[in-house]
Amino acid sequence: MKTLSRLYGAVLWLFAGVFIFAAADGIFNNQTIFFAYKPLVLLVGTALLCAAGVFAVRFILKLPEIPLKTERVAVPIIMAAYFAFLLYAGFSMRVQITPDWDFGVVLGAAENYVATGAKLADYFDLFYNNAPLYVFFTAFLSLVKSLGFTDLTACAIVLNCATIMLSLVLMYFVLRKILGAKAAIFGFACAGLCIGVFGYAPIIYTDTLSMPFIVGAALIWLYAREAFAAGRLKRGVLLCAFFGAGVAVGAKVKVTCRHNAYCGFD
Repeated sequence: MKTLSRLYGAVLWLFAGVFIFAAADGIFNNQTIFFAYKPLVLLVGTALLCAAGVFAVRFILKLPEIPLKTERVAVPIIMAAYFAFLLYAGFSMRVQITPDWDFGVVLGAAENYVATGAKLADYFDLFYNNAPLYVFFTAFLSLVKSLGFTDLTACAIVLNCATIMLSLVLMYFVLRKILGAKAAIFGFACAGLCIGVFGYAPIIYTDTLSMPFIVGAALIWLYAREAFAAGRLKRGVLLCAFFGAGVAVGAKVKVTCRHNAYCGFD
């Protein structure tokens, strides 16, 4: 157990080092043809964000526990508001599918196959990691077309918004499991402050479609750890199997889902 604990600690320190390096690189090495930010502005913004986070944590700790009745009312309201805003963002910022970026290539190839039966072979020979996503898109678009829908891209946007929403709901349950209801509701509400949540609504790609696997696997692991702590070995092993399956399937969508395996060191 000591060896496992040390290994887990080493992984955490490694992650912290990588995160700090990535953050520093983003702050000080950002002069490109696409954007150029001032390091001082980024440093001040980062400091303010960290200070706000510390204040938020202290504020949450002082709050009284939220009654179950209040939680059951508040969470569905926040969920409905998020999903409505996601749909609005997805359709108001809808982009044209063009072949000069991976999202456009994969979704466009799937739409073309559903419409004409023509396959795009060369791209997937080179970028084979996107082949599972192409197969999924093809199956999904074939299904919605058989149901009578003609705007396949719109259907894909709705799917993407639902995927993001599912990830946020799973995140709520992860927070609730670790920190309790009041922190979960606060974190769930604060997720709306992340621009990427809504900015990615029209972009149906691995970044969003892998999210449920990442957050869902973390939630399964929390239940598995709880089962082992309670002496329910069979349940724990079964949940670990589901955890592994979720990570494996998610890795087919986006390989970074494998990082969830680090949970196993805890």
